[in-house]
Amino acid sequence: MTDFETSLSTDMNEGFRLSPQQERTWLLQGLEFSYQYQVNGSLSIKGNLDIERLKMAIYKVMERHEILRTIFPCLPGMNIPFQQILTISKLDWQEEDLRETDHNKGFKRLNIIQSQFAQIPFNFDKAPPIKFKLVRLLDDKFCLLIRLSALCGDSHSFNIFIQEIVEAYQHYETNKKLPEVEIQYADIAEWFHELLEDEEGAIARSFWREKGEQYEANPSLVIEEYNQQSFDFTPQLERIELSSELWDKIKKFVDSYDISLENFFYSSFITFIYKITGKASFFFGRQTQGRSYEELEQGIGLFTKYLPNKIELNETSIFLEILELNQLNDSENKKWQDYFTWDNFQEKEKNINQTILSYSFEWYEYPPENKVSDVSFSLIDKTSVIEPFILKLVVQYQDSNLKLFLAYDNYKFDSKTIKKLCNQYKILLNDIIVKASSPINQLNILSEEDKENILNKFNQNSLKYSIKNLVYQQFEKQAIQKPEHLALIDENQSLTYEELNQKSNQLAHYLIKKGVKPDCIVPLLVERSVDFIVGMLAILKAGGAYLPLDATLPLEALKLRVEDAQASLIITQNHLKLNLADLSLTILNLDQEQDNIAQESTENPNIPVAADNLVYVIYTSGSTGKPKGVGVEHKQLYNYVYGIQDKLDLPPESHFANVSSFAADLGNTVIFPPLCTGGCVHIISQDRIMDAEGFAEYCDHHPIDCLKIVPSHLSTLLIAAKHPEKILPKKRLILGGEASNWQLIKKIKQYAPDCCIYNHYGPTETTIGVLTYSVTSDEPVSDLNTVPLGTPLPNTQMYILDRYLQPVPIGVTGELYIGGDNLSRGYLNQPELTEERFIENPFDKQTKLYKTGDLARYFPDGTIEFLGRSDRQIKIRGFRIELGEVEGTLRQHPQIQEAVVTSWEASPGNPRLVAYLISSEEEKPENEILNHFLAQKLSDFMIPSHFLWLDTFPLTPNGKINYKALPSPDTSNSQTNYIAPKTAIEEILCNIWQDLLSLEKVGVNHSFFDLGGHSLLATQLISRIRQTFRAEITLRDLFDDPTISHLSQTLVSREPKPGQTEKIAQTLKKLNSLSPEEKQRLLAQKRQGGQA
Repeated sequence: MTDFETSLSTDMNEGFRLSPQQERTWLLQGLEFSYQYQVNGSLSIKGNLDIERLKMAIYKVMERHEILRTIFPCLPGMNIPFQQILTISKLDWQEEDLRETDHNKGFKRLNIIQSQFAQIPFNFDKAPPIKFKLVRLLDDKFCLLIRLSALCGDSHSFNIFIQEIVEAYQHYETNKKLPEVEIQYADIAEWFHELLEDEEGAIARSFWREKGEQYEANPSLVIEEYNQQSFDFTPQLERIELSSELWDKIKKFVDSYDISLENFFYSSFITFIYKITGKASFFFGRQTQGRSYEELEQGIGLFTKYLPNKIELNETSIFLEILELNQLNDSENKKWQDYFTWDNFQEKEKNINQTILSYSFEWYEYPPENKVSDVSFSLIDKTSVIEPFILKLVVQYQDSNLKLFLAYDNYKFDSKTIKKLCNQYKILLNDIIVKASSPINQLNILSEEDKENILNKFNQNSLKYSIKNLVYQQFEKQAIQKPEHLALIDENQSLTYEELNQKSNQLAHYLIKKGVKPDCIVPLLVERSVDFIVGMLAILKAGGAYLPLDATLPLEALKLRVEDAQASLIITQNHLKLNLADLSLTILNLDQEQDNIAQESTENPNIPVAADNLVYVIYTSGSTGKPKGVGVEHKQLYNYVYGIQDKLDLPPESHFANVSSFAADLGNTVIFPPLCTGGCVHIISQDRIMDAEGFAEYCDHHPIDCLKIVPSHLSTLLIAAKHPEKILPKKRLILGGEASNWQLIKKIKQYAPDCCIYNHYGPTETTIGVLTYSVTSDEPVSDLNTVPLGTPLPNTQMYILDRYLQPVPIGVTGELYIGGDNLSRGYLNQPELTEERFIENPFDKQTKLYKTGDLARYFPDGTIEFLGRSDRQIKIRGFRIELGEVEGTLRQHPQIQEAVVTSWEASPGNPRLVAYLISSEEEKPENEILNHFLAQKLSDFMIPSHFLWLDTFPLTPNGKINYKALPSPDTSNSQTNYIAPKTAIEEILCNIWQDLLSLEKVGVNHSFFDLGGHSLLATQLISRIRQTFRAEITLRDLFDDPTISHLSQTLVSREPKPGQTEKIAQTLKKLNSLSPEEKQRLLAQKRQGGQA
């Protein structure tokens, strides 16, 4: 061995600071378990190689370039090392001989050697980070493996290094020296720093600062392996094999349009990213050599940068336009490339290892083969990783031949997914060549197998059955088989199956005499009690369809529904009859008619009812300002019950709790399935379902197996309950009505680990529910906080489509369309709207699809995830609200010229409606007047919490309302009639209200509901008051008079000892005034038995 191989000079010179790009690399790889960024490649050598001569040639090149003899020591207390150049460096050299190995085994062994060699860590502060390994395959065939740390060089440096090694090998015998290097990298690094600090670079720094301000992190792809803590960047390559036919087409294409191959592949990959993400705006990295000056062209060191490009496309963008635009952007970026650093982007990273440029592109031109006498040198393989990425297209071009690779982070993708992406990219390339002038939304990336999965395999849920008995007839069978079993329980009474069947039969016979027949719609205005179920079954047995009405609806809203349904008879009760005084139809008062009804037969009526007759009509919010009635038929309800029973898999005689409004279909999940299988339905009273302690008490005495509830409702109950575990069912919990979040799932799993949780989704138009997701873990399955919607119930089909009604790829956002046997009849008396929302199925012209307006995406296994709305429909506390309906109602007020309503979150998970108004007169109506006006026409959950008056609405450049520019409500609360608290009790109550309502100031006479409170917040309010004052107070107390003044008086009137409540309030005031340190001392005294 030669001297230079065995010794390391101790004569080290002074240190130099790292270049900005080196600093970035050091920080990236400085993390624990982090990847060491590098360039590695394989040099094929054929012929009579002189190994010692080759080593001397390598040494000569390293001697020539200081950066190849540089180590990176880090002084104590420093995060960034400095460059220290060694006078003489040891050559990190290994050899392995495979000549004795079988030919096929030899190549396998070579692959293993390459993989192992690439993973050997560098020792940056002890030796220059450059390694060599010579593998001898045959007597005259070698493979030289070279690894170069990114701190010392980039891909272009690697090419120069190889070229100079060959030249040094060639000149070895003549002892001819390579020319001196004009500028060493340490000097260039210093120049880069000076350049960034130069006053003349102000324009360039402004250019990159603006890009940094525009930066937004690219969202994760659904096809990625989701990891909440992803630190382990593991780059891999997958070859994209282009057929000779496709390669010829590409060459002809670029020739015909006079564009470069580099720009073609760059633009096509950008288009591909658009197709697989569905995002029109994203950041994309393009490699630049970083050698904008002639003096730098032959330099070795880290020059290469990935410049961030803000890509902005739209569905009408054309590929040819993208080519042209990219050329312009690339020119602008390269102009200022020397001034680019990550500083403007780094501030927005959560940590240094976050991948800023998730998607990027590299173009390499390989050096040609070199010959020295009888020895040939050829670069056959090279990989450069100097920046983290998720997906990167790598193009290697050499002598008119092209190699294409998809580089990926193996920590985020498996090889199967990557192979699929490679195939989709090739499909896109073919389509681009054919449709270069078509909008990119019309370009295809789906294979026939992909389409088969999305359209058919994900919808393989067909279950054949014959409808022998309609749902109510299945209930009648249970009444015969289990007459003594409990069917219904409410707060005041219970009914067995026999009793429920007989009561509903008597009412049914009475209704038949009143003219009820198939498809006759009968409104049902009855309180939450067994009477509602009796009325519902009676209407069905008579052949009619029931229309459930909420007793809290304003008279005008009731009248609209009854008239739209063309009802001639309504079923109600004595105390609700007053609401119907102005309606011109027959009123069947159950309380007044009970003696007459009791005279009717208890036998089942024999009315022929067909599967395609209506079973019920449910009204939902309408965008035109008028609610729309959805007509559901018996066959759709049967299919739902059939499917959900199988999914829940509960034993007969299970107990189900209903806590939802009868006027919506959400609660039907816990009404029809149990009545068809011998289960028992518990109808929880309105007071109790909003009272956490009352509900927990009920569940303690009546064990519930299955509960369906809106997530926000359940969350409120869990927060307010002393024993939240008592609220949760024993076996099955179904969440529905709005998006569920993982924080709630964690709570549920904590309180009831053995309870099976299902997320359930379905618009009213598709009969209660069509998707279910079994929640088996409390960990998120994607980067969103929402629980997935799941997979289809039997005989229902889901399609996620683009605006052209074509299937979108897995992971891409599209609109959810629903088909199959749950599809309702449509909207009552609105054929045009029905035709608009129930469209012809493009994949089966004989059937229809319901256009939900919900945005969603597929997971690779066919699970569907909810992503929001495509229109202005929202959900608050499980109620569907068309903002257009609220706006339309506001415009009916004579003093309002224009109205815009939006949803605003006062605090996380607490959405409220805000109305922005333009007055038609100088005098504006007070909020109380507007509240009263709306209360006559809309349900309480549709009334805005805030009214903001504007002179004009902010507009976008194209003249549309700019919703983002609308001002937020003022939580400092400049309400009129403000009266400050006078007692300590009132002051503590004000603090509680301000916290719950996210307000800065509350008066003692302000109404809780006028300030934005609602039933769920009311539940939390009562719980907080009980815990604070240790007093019994109910929701009814709040509803009777929702003011602090009233609640304060109520607390005092119920105190066991005079003055006790005021004493508690005074103590709390003192505690609130203490600093954290004083509170700690007080607690310590209490623990030691001291006086507090």
